[in-house]
Amino acid sequence: LLSGTIYTSRDAGHKRMCEALARGEELPFDPMDATIYYVGPTPAKPGQVIGSAGPTTSGRMDAYAPTLMKVGIRGMIGKGARLDEVIEAIAFANRRNQVLNPTSSLALEVLTAYETLADKTENKKTMIDSIARISSDYHYVTPVRQKAFKLLKSISATEDSKKKEDKKSNSKSDNTEVTGD
Repeated sequence: LLSGTIYTSRDAGHKRMCEALARGEELPFDPMDATIYYVGPTPAKPGQVIGSAGPTTSGRMDAYAPTLMKVGIRGMIGKGARLDEVIEAIAFANRRNQVLNPTSSLALEVLTAYETLADKTENKKTMIDSIARISSDYHYVTPVRQKAFKLLKSISATEDSKKKEDKKSNSKSDNTEVTGD
């Protein structure tokens, strides 16, 4: 699931960005967690701003991708095979993000607190909503989302069984016969 701005660029743009970085210049956009679409536009039809814009061959950007990933580029959309060097850079970036992701660390602490508080909390709606967001948000690393999902299932199961017990006790009290002397 992607949301937010997706930048478009191809080989000439990648070359200019890497040259700017080599000169110590900043890029014209914030590369942190950015996604680049390797776009191959076609000429615009009359009255249109752009023609079709499909993915272009990723391999043409392989010489530049590791450099751009070092400054924060997280996603690349294109087609075709990648060089081993790029695949290794992607694997390294994924490992780095899983280990050093402070957002995931904080979410893990929140989940641990919710685990402790779940039995003591009467109204769990806010807690369940928060856990559901963590379990489905791909900004968090997989182990954190998995823990959130398991906790959500556990709390939901507890809530369901509590509702069933309450319903049974209410129906028993409704069926109690009152006899008089």
